[in-house]
Amino acid sequence: MMKNILFIFTLLISFLVSSQENNLIKALHEDGFENLQSFTAAETLYLSYENNRYRFQGRGLAEVLKIASKEVSGLVKDLVVLIKYKDIPVTVVKTDLETLKKYVSGAVSYEAWAIQASFSLSTDKVYAKFEGQETVNSSFYKADIPVGVNLEYALGDFTDGVKIDLNLTPELRTVLGKGLTASFEYHTRVANDLTEYNYSSPNVLKASQDIRLSENKFLSFNFGYFSSQRFGLNVRYINYVLEERLAFHMNYGLTQFAYLNEDLELKYNTFERQIYSAGLTYRINKFDTDISAEYGKYLEFDIGYKVSVQRQFNEVFIGFFFTKTNSGENLGFNFQVPFFGNKYLKPNRVRVRPGDQFILDYNYSGSNDVGSTYNTGENFQNNLKEFYPQVLKKSLKKILAQ
Repeated sequence: MMKNILFIFTLLISFLVSSQENNLIKALHEDGFENLQSFTAAETLYLSYENNRYRFQGRGLAEVLKIASKEVSGLVKDLVVLIKYKDIPVTVVKTDLETLKKYVSGAVSYEAWAIQASFSLSTDKVYAKFEGQETVNSSFYKADIPVGVNLEYALGDFTDGVKIDLNLTPELRTVLGKGLTASFEYHTRVANDLTEYNYSSPNVLKASQDIRLSENKFLSFNFGYFSSQRFGLNVRYINYVLEERLAFHMNYGLTQFAYLNEDLELKYNTFERQIYSAGLTYRINKFDTDISAEYGKYLEFDIGYKVSVQRQFNEVFIGFFFTKTNSGENLGFNFQVPFFGNKYLKPNRVRVRPGDQFILDYNYSGSNDVGSTYNTGENFQNNLKEFYPQVLKKSLKKILAQ
């Protein structure tokens, strides 16, 4: 008799937990989250998701935690959340569910919740647990069309103090598989007295494959047509040695000159150029500030080094840089800010949205050709900064309990 009661009780608990998982996945799906997976083991609910709805990843995580605190009951003790990007695991978050509920409701302080929560880039063990789990609302084969603005400028003469090249930059971007992306960015010229290319033209047409290796290492391959009229291959590697606090990075590119003229005729030569560099980035987590140094060979055959300091304010970045090579030196600053809106339309087969970031570089001295490279378009490794554990953790203090 007792065995039957225990069996029925176990079935009931299993049914209730399964029902909670289904309700949680349904709520997240309705809010626009993708690549959803979940299962429960040993009183711990494991949840995996990708955010392409909310502009800032910290806000996306806050929404997921709010929904989880509402949909998941006391049958579950702990919550483990795996955050993905292009279906690649990036960051894992662990929290006690009861403390999370209290923080979201305002019953306990941020400090009381944060002291028991953990955030890490080390996802290997947790990601392995999701093997074989069903994925709901895949992010693959959907067309995103971000429309941004690109501005390049230089100091002119007495008759024309500043020369500019201003473009609208619509882009067609789609994820074809885990880490596999195809993108086409077109520059529609609005005003230009800076360059000789005074017509609208493609800026980036590429395929990229991003790979997560073991122990916080990432590898990115880009092949196609890049900015500065370059066609070829570019490879990036980054190894997070101490979580986000210390990273070793390398870059290699092999390209040749190519572009489409205003008559859509292909102009090119077979003269190849190599660029390569290696460096270290140290992050001061207290201030979300990166100090970077690299040494390498650049697009105009010059060899030298770059040092930079960049401060991150969630989605806003402000930095200063100094470049010195055997062809000269450069000193200046840069900043990047997001376009309008905290969230986009839900991802669909076709979605038009604002561009990712507005980026502007200012060269205080020297030539733009010193230490120059090219732009390969949307950059998986640069975007990882929004997923950094301490950036996410601190952002929840302002967002989660709102």
